[in-house]
Amino acid sequence: MTVGMVRLPRRLGLLASGLVLKKAMDYLFDYGVYPAALLALGTVAGGLLMTAVSVVMNILVIRAYDWARMDFLFLEGMKEFRSCETGPWWRRKLARLQRAGDLPAFVLLSWFEDPVVVTLYLRRGSHLYNGFARRDWIVFAGSSVLANLFWTLNLTSVMALLWWIWSLVP
Repeated sequence: MTVGMVRLPRRLGLLASGLVLKKAMDYLFDYGVYPAALLALGTVAGGLLMTAVSVVMNILVIRAYDWARMDFLFLEGMKEFRSCETGPWWRRKLARLQRAGDLPAFVLLSWFEDPVVVTLYLRRGSHLYNGFARRDWIVFAGSSVLANLFWTLNLTSVMALLWWIWSLVP
């Protein structure tokens, strides 16, 4: 009994650590390094450089995710949720939305999340942690391009707006 009680806090600690580390890396990269690169190198060169850097970082995160064999991003549970046919109305609606297809999920997740989440969510199977098939590499590459394009345009627009507001200050 003690063994199980010791494992649960350790497992919860590992899950929390993985999620916090992933989110901390995302925020530092998205709101620190990425804007600095765009300011220093310009939209095109900065965007291309940050796309390349993000591909390397995301591959390392996915390798760590598969190595740990632990769902610290809670994506495997979300995949299982797709098959939900019972429960409250909102759960059934969300499950139906998730079953709408891979293309809507690909575009929406690429807009709101990073390629790690897109690829792991769209990867076939649950709780397998078995690396990438050819399809997964295609999803990862496409999401890397789309997500970085979205983010570069988003940041460039925000920075231009801030620059314009700053120019109005006497």
